[in-house]
Amino acid sequence: MIDLEEEQSDAWPDEPKEFNPETDIGPEIPSVKMPNSDVSDIPDDVFRTFWSLVLTFNVALFALSLGAMLMYFRADYWTGGPVFAIGALSLVYGLAKYRAHQNR
Repeated sequence: MIDLEEEQSDAWPDEPKEFNPETDIGPEIPSVKMPNSDVSDIPDDVFRTFWSLVLTFNVALFALSLGAMLMYFRADYWTGGPVFAIGALSLVYGLAKYRAHQNR
């Protein structure tokens, strides 16, 4: 005869006894201490260049995608073409400004 108690205890030997999502999923996450940073530590020219490039590349991405969609989906080349051109010019201007700042 088969002992039912032994059969039930070893029914799933590879399965953990109780699942705890905080400890059983992935590695332990280390704590990170952030140093005290202040915006005043950043040089003024770097700060201004960074935010002007953020704005320039956002305009470039928006105008390139909107112009391309207008030309492709609506076949509106009179509106989509200039919008796409503004995006391309913004992208070229941003890249030139980035390289000029990087070479300083």
